[in-house]
Order: sequence, then structure tokens, then C-alpha cells
Amino acid sequence: MAKKDMTIKIKAEQVMFSNIAKSKDGYNSARVVAKIADNEYMSVNYEWEGNNIPDFAMSLMGFMQANAMELGTVSEHAEEYEALSAKKAPTKKDDMRDEEDDMKKKKKGKKKEKCSDDADTEDE
Repeated sequence: MAKKDMTIKIKAEQVMFSNIAKSKDGYNSARVVAKIADNEYMSVNYEWEGNNIPDFAMSLMGFMQANAMELGTVSEHAEEYEALSAKKAPTKKDDMRDEEDDMKKKKKGKKKEKCSDDADTEDE
């Protein structure tokens, strides 16, 4: 069976938001959000590790420069993008952070309980 490729085309006027981030810990990302039609949006996220910059990130930067666009929210779509972002469901990464926070809180709670138990026995 022959494999079929897919091509995604984004027009400059469709772009609502773009971002490229590189961190010290080696986790990097590039993202672009486009308005496809009324109440239809497409978000393309690209993530990578290491110091190399992949073709997608370079292409996104070239696209933004060629269209004289800055990274971040496009001013003409700012209000709509903010409303869209507010509706966004949490990602797996957000869920993982919540779980990590919960685990840290539980550990702190256990330490506090242990400390208060120790304090109670010292008074006796």
C-alpha cells in the first residue's frame, strides 16, 4: 500500500500567534497558531532537545521574517487569541506538573505531621 504525505499550508494573514523558545536545560519548542475559519483554529507545536535547531523552527522564523511579523500575538488577533487561550484545555505536561505539585505537597504534609508528632512527644 502506498503511503500518502500531508502538506499543511498557512497563510500569513491566518497567523494569530507564534513562539520559538530555547531553554538552558535543552528543552526547546516552536509553535504557531492559525485561524483557519470562523471558530476553527490550528495549532502546530514542535518540540526538540539539544542545541540543534530543526528545519521547522528555521522555517517558522523565515516565514515570520519574510512577512515582517514579530513573534508573539498578532495585534489584529490579540483579543480573539486571548479568548481562545483561556478556553484551552490543560496539556499532558500541565497535568504532569499538577501531579508533581500534589506529590510535593503530600511529602511536605507528611514531614509536618512527623515534626508535630515529634514535638508532642517531647512535651511529655
